[in-house]
Amino acid sequence: MDQQTDNIRIPSESFQTLISRLYQSVDVPEADADTVARMQVETDERGVYSHGTRALPGYVRGIIKGGINPKPAPRVLTEAPATAFIDADNSLGHGAAACFAMMALPAKMIGFSTTKTGGASVVPHGGSSGLLGNHPIAYAIPTQAEPPIVLDMACGWIAWGHVGT
Repeated sequence: MDQQTDNIRIPSESFQTLISRLYQSVDVPEADADTVARMQVETDERGVYSHGTRALPGYVRGIIKGGINPKPAPRVLTEAPATAFIDADNSLGHGAAACFAMMALPAKMIGFSTTKTGGASVVPHGGSSGLLGNHPIAYAIPTQAEPPIVLDMACGWIAWGHVGT
């Protein structure tokens, strides 16, 4: 079969609407569903499929099984002029860290984002068991004329989003 006929192209706006409606069907409020859908589709468009819409089935299952709160009440635990520590109340999850770091770019500022993941899973060099968390780390750095520099990585060899979604 021709490779071209195996692909389906959906306009971004239509795909975002579909994803948002799927989240709304499991009780995610419309504004939150729209935001998550936009971030996931934009992540797909950057070629990071592991943290884009590919995560949708896992999130929906998590909501149905009660492990993800579709209507969280996030709380800012500590805040400083350039940082905030937020308890997200078992919300949909962090997704691609770059989405949050890139929010600083329109203001010509450097963005940084990280979050806590599960327990110790990264084995340090020479070690035999997990000692570090596989936390995502992202920076977004504006430039004068070129596209911004964006780094989105995990502490370990592979991000959790690449495993089993």
